[in-house]
Amino acid sequence: MFLAARALLYLGQGQERQGADKARATYKRIVRDFGNQTEMVAVAQQRLLALGRPRSSGTLAKRLLCAGCGDAEADFSSDGRWMAITDWNSGDLAVRDISTGQVKRLMVRTGTGRDSDSYVETPILSPDLRQIVYLWDTGERSAHVQLRVAPNETAAKARVLMDNKENVWYTPTAWSPDGKSIVVIVAKTTTIPINSRVWQYRTAQSQSVGWRFKGGA
Repeated sequence: MFLAARALLYLGQGQERQGADKARATYKRIVRDFGNQTEMVAVAQQRLLALGRPRSSGTLAKRLLCAGCGDAEADFSSDGRWMAITDWNSGDLAVRDISTGQVKRLMVRTGTGRDSDSYVETPILSPDLRQIVYLWDTGERSAHVQLRVAPNETAAKARVLMDNKENVWYTPTAWSPDGKSIVVIVAKTTTIPINSRVWQYRTAQSQSVGWRFKGGA
């Protein structure tokens, strides 16, 4: 129970960067379903107070940040300036400066999209913006995928965090506040119901912290 509550707490903290509504729902779930985990409940209640009440949707205010830069699985920095994306022209990991529109490829994959079928997907920026964790599809016919992390620097060497051919997909969802671990959904099948696990993974090591719980079964 403690580990599941902590995983949800990390998830909520990651969701705060993408919008308060999802984070608010996650924190409410901790308060509702994990009442015996007093420490986690207290933190969740503090975050709910900090987020405040949902805003009224009487009027819709919107501002176009960039045109033609959409990536359904992009991630944003907490200040809204940086956007971690897949450069689909090459399959490479890239970072877009929203204020200037400049895109910087990190060169974890060299060449163009025609060179091979490998590509990056679902990148997530660390809280300090120094690292990006992502799924790496090797492009092999066996649908071999890996979970990798790379420094937010051009031509920096990426590290493989998880590489198990029994796993068909990795979806990183959130970093811990200290940037030392991540929460990842690991799927072993693509059929419904999806056989998946949620792992907390220490980025400084090559092993998980050793806990998981089922989901989607």
